[in-house]
Amino acid sequence: MTTSNITFNAYKFWALDLTSYDSSTTYDLREWFKEVRIYESMFTSSMHVDIIIQDPENMLVTLPIVGQETVNIWLQAELNSAEILKLSMKVYSVTDIKTVNETIEYVLQLVTTDFTMNFEEKISRHVSGYGSSIASDIFNESDIDSNKFISVEQSMDEHDLVIPNMSPFRCINWLSSRCHNDTSTSYVFFENNREYMFKSIESFFDESIKYKYRGSGKNVNSYGTMKNQEEENRSLISYKVISRFNVIDNITKGMYASGVMSCDVVHRKVKKTTHSWYEDSEKYQVRKREIKSRLYPLMSKNPNSMLKYYPDNVMLVPHNQLNKYNISDNILKYNYGNQLFDNLKMNIEVSGNTSLAVGDLLEIEIPVKRPGNEVVRDEIYAGKWLIINITHIITRDSYIMSIDVAKDRIGLNL
Repeated sequence: MTTSNITFNAYKFWALDLTSYDSSTTYDLREWFKEVRIYESMFTSSMHVDIIIQDPENMLVTLPIVGQETVNIWLQAELNSAEILKLSMKVYSVTDIKTVNETIEYVLQLVTTDFTMNFEEKISRHVSGYGSSIASDIFNESDIDSNKFISVEQSMDEHDLVIPNMSPFRCINWLSSRCHNDTSTSYVFFENNREYMFKSIESFFDESIKYKYRGSGKNVNSYGTMKNQEEENRSLISYKVISRFNVIDNITKGMYASGVMSCDVVHRKVKKTTHSWYEDSEKYQVRKREIKSRLYPLMSKNPNSMLKYYPDNVMLVPHNQLNKYNISDNILKYNYGNQLFDNLKMNIEVSGNTSLAVGDLLEIEIPVKRPGNEVVRDEIYAGKWLIINITHIITRDSYIMSIDVAKDRIGLNL
C-alpha cells in the first residue's frame, strides 16, 4: 500500500489504493478519482464508499475488476490534530459506466471488509446471559477478525435461547432490538470510522461534546489563512431543519401512548402493558443533560395547556412465562425511543473533519434576528446534537461533510 502524502485543498490522501483479487497488482487511485463519498450511519452495521473513477487504463478489462478487489483509504483533514480515517474496503459493484472525453468513467461501490467476511460464518447455537454480553462475545469470537474494537453498553435483559443460523452482524442487529435497561429506550449496532458501537441511543448524550459549530457564512477571502481557518472550520456552510415534529407519526407509531397484549396460550393468560410519553418519558434520564433543556416534543405536561393524545395503539405478541425474555418486556419503549429521535432532526454542511464520527456529540448555535436587528441564539436548536449520519464528500478541490443530527431535548421551558 502506498502511504506517501498527497495534499489536496483542505485534506491529505495518505492512501487510496486498489489491489487486485490475486494481490498481484496495485493501482494508486489518487490521480484518477473524481469524487469519493464515504457513508456512515447509526442505522447500518457497516460503512460503505462510492468512488467515481476516471480511468485512463481501463482497469475494468486490464486488471480486471471482478468484485473481489481490496481498496485501502487513509484520509486526513487539514485541521489541527485531525485523526487519520483508515478504512479497508472490498469492491462489491461497478455502476454508471460511461465514456467522458474519451476516458472511461465509472463508480466503484465498496463495503467494509468486515461486512463481506461476516457472510462466511453462520451462528446456530444456544446462548444465555445479557443481550449486550452475548453480542460482544459473538463479535469477538467470530471469524471476522476485525481490526476495530466494539464498544458495548451493559444491558439488563436476560436471554436463554438458540440463535437460528444467523450471520454475526445479523444476529447482533437482532439482539440490539431486544436489549434494554432501566434508563434507556432502544439499542443500536453500527460501525463508524473508529469502531463498532452497541449502545443505547441515550447513552451517547453522556459523552463530551466533540466539536462546536456556529451558523454563520464563510469568509471566503480569509479561509486560506492560518489566523482565520480554525474559526471558519467551525462555521456551518449551510443547515436545514429536516423535521421539527410530526404529530401524526407520533400518534400512529405509539410515541405518545401505546400498549401491548401479551398472550400466553400455554398457561391461558393475557397481560396488557402500556407506555406513555406523559408518564414514562422522565425515566430515561441522562446524567450530563443541559440544565435548562426540556424533553421533546414541543409541548408542556401541564394538563390545562395542551391536548393529550391517547390513541388506541395496541399490538398482540406471544408470551411464555418460562422464558427469561419476552418481547413485551421492551417493545413499547423501543418503538417510543426510535420515534422520539425521528422528530427533531437537522442536516448541516461543514468543512471536512476526519476526527468526527457517527455517535459523536456536536454543539450547534444558530443565530436568529429579533425585532430591532438584535442577534440572539435560537434556543430551540441550542445544545447537544447527536450525529446519526455522515457523508464525507471529497473532490479534487474540496472536502466537506453532510451531517444529519438529532436530539430529544430543546432549550426552552414550555
